[in-house]
Amino acid sequence: MAGNPADAVRARLERALSEPSLPANARDYGANLARRLGAPVRVAILGLPRSGKSQLLNMLVGRRMFAEGSRLPSVEITAGATWRTTVTRADGTTHTFDGLVLEGPELARARMLALEAPLNILDRISLLEVVADASVESQRRALQLGARRAEILVWCTQEFSEFERLLWRSVPGGMKDHAFLALTKADELQSAGVLSQQLASLTVALAEEFCAILPVATLRALAALGDGSAVDEAAFAASGGRALRAAVLKHVEQGRRADIDNALLFLRRYEKATGGSDAAAAATTAREAGRGGPQASSGARKRCAAVEKALDHLRERAALLAQLAPDAGRDRYAQFLSSCAETTERLGEMIAAPADAPASAALQELMAEASEMMLLLQVEKGAGPAADAATLLLQVRRELEDALEG
Repeated sequence: MAGNPADAVRARLERALSEPSLPANARDYGANLARRLGAPVRVAILGLPRSGKSQLLNMLVGRRMFAEGSRLPSVEITAGATWRTTVTRADGTTHTFDGLVLEGPELARARMLALEAPLNILDRISLLEVVADASVESQRRALQLGARRAEILVWCTQEFSEFERLLWRSVPGGMKDHAFLALTKADELQSAGVLSQQLASLTVALAEEFCAILPVATLRALAALGDGSAVDEAAFAASGGRALRAAVLKHVEQGRRADIDNALLFLRRYEKATGGSDAAAAATTAREAGRGGPQASSGARKRCAAVEKALDHLRERAALLAQLAPDAGRDRYAQFLSSCAETTERLGEMIAAPADAPASAALQELMAEASEMMLLLQVEKGAGPAADAATLLLQVRRELEDALEG
């Protein structure tokens, strides 16, 4: 896509990676960043048998690809120019067919299906449904596969039983920050009169296990989507489908922005540039850190006055920082870095200030890490660390805006 920031940053990364003088460890890290920026975010859908995984996948992709009750192996869906199906059989052999092949002798002894589809959403995400039986060992292998192959996990359930909680303990802690719990068949839970109680108890009990817990009446959501030509938006919203899909795609976008920020930090450190170029980059990034964005809606801001005050402070400081950055010279860079460090420290104090309603522990941890990084950059000094400091402030701003929206 023309004008895509991720594409522009990836092009710069690839040029930097072609430099023979780049250290080996930096090359590996930069290559991983380039790969992430060039590929859709991978989403794995997991859960016990008959938990609604296939229909949730249908909803996310926006098309009825799999019939209810279909008995298929694990399926991966990625972007492609045309519809194609690759079948991996139990003996490890693979066979590729034109079109969407979901039944017939071609699927005999199939262990895995890889589908390519010309669907717009697959430019942003790829989808993996991991199918396993109800045994502990099989489900643990499924979770290991999902954690290894994906950046985001979606666990489908109607109750998240003790058995499921035991299974979930095997998920790496870092992945839990990128995991969603989908209470599928929410209409059945609603009819039974247990949806609200179920949602409330799980939200309290699993606050540290999932980044969001969302109910969805998947079949109703699919009915609202229809064939995609005339979506019943009201029905789609009422089913919970819109909220779940939006939450996943928002998380995808947050991850993409973080990858871009990390790539910019990498480029500031390793890309061949003059001190003047680094200074100009620091000034531009510092100004960007002070700009408001679409993430900071007025309704969300009212929910967290401390974060709003921190954002206001960052905007005020951004103008001063942008004035300091362009002037080369050791003293000016030192002054710029000192001001960035002071700004970050003050932001951390403001986030934690209200004893009765402090910001989330995750946000406080972020500010502590940012302050520590600023101190390290002050020790290094120079144009490169100044640009890194400005980029770090930009990332802090984005995290604060996301906290307001959430």
